[in-house]
Amino acid sequence: MSGPVTATATRPGGVDLKVRSVVRTFGSGAAAVRALRGTSFDVAAGELAALQGRSGSGKSTLLNIIGGLDQPDSGTVQIGGTEVTSLRRDDRSRLRRETVAFVFQSYALIPILTALENVAVPMRLIGTDPAQRDERAMLLLRMVGLGDHAHQRAHELSGGQQQRVAIARALANRPRLLIADEPTGQLDSENARQIMELMRALSDTEGVTVLVATHDPAVIASADRVLRISDGVVTPVDRAAEAGQPSAAGIPPATAAPPSAPEPPAEPVAQAPEPEPEAPAPPARPAAPESPQDPYSAWRRPPEEPPHGG
Repeated sequence: MSGPVTATATRPGGVDLKVRSVVRTFGSGAAAVRALRGTSFDVAAGELAALQGRSGSGKSTLLNIIGGLDQPDSGTVQIGGTEVTSLRRDDRSRLRRETVAFVFQSYALIPILTALENVAVPMRLIGTDPAQRDERAMLLLRMVGLGDHAHQRAHELSGGQQQRVAIARALANRPRLLIADEPTGQLDSENARQIMELMRALSDTEGVTVLVATHDPAVIASADRVLRISDGVVTPVDRAAEAGQPSAAGIPPATAAPPSAPEPPAEPVAQAPEPEPEAPAPPARPAAPESPQDPYSAWRRPPEEPPHGG
């Protein structure tokens, strides 16, 4: 299998993603669910940020609003200076074709198309020249280490390979922002590690801003920064502070105690005098030997008495 192509791209400076006071509520009245509660944060250009949170914390809702798939009730989202939340529907579709790309947990490939054809789909939608399209698709497959599998159909590839194709497809139109929703959720630990290393390398080489929603500790560890969402509010995570934070009781981590001084020897305890031994009892007199018993006495007739007056 051909290895990933390594290149170096200069990261653009400044803030690429700005989220300000975004609110999203589903339903109304007593049944209303406030998925996002006025959340705000920034992601710098070319940065890989991990979005961490429990299921139901609002991660997917937030990603959908950032990518133009949903609209907030209030608040704004800006990508590269473009306010996404004020765009019309057609403009949001164009944004997703040219500026924002998605990587889903379920790959979302077209099974009857080859890996090369799947990667070329976004370029077909914007009318890229066929020769340039195929050249770009092959370059991306080589970057993700699948150059030798370009002509295999999607259903013939493993889960890890399909996710690599999905990442290559997401990069087809040179997006500014890559949104990944649990990209390693259906992969084993080794494939998950490879996918995360790939996304890390692509963020560095392509200069793409990456926002990854994940529970994977390996993904979180490799991110430039971590954002935590809880009850619809996003807060930045200071990993350095968390690594040395005190315990829940407010007590610093315990250190080894200094050796204690030896205890003084215990004073001897006075013992009570032992009782004098009692005089031994006189030996018992031996019992008189029993006379031997006649074993046939039960069957012997008693002697007859002589007749009286004879």
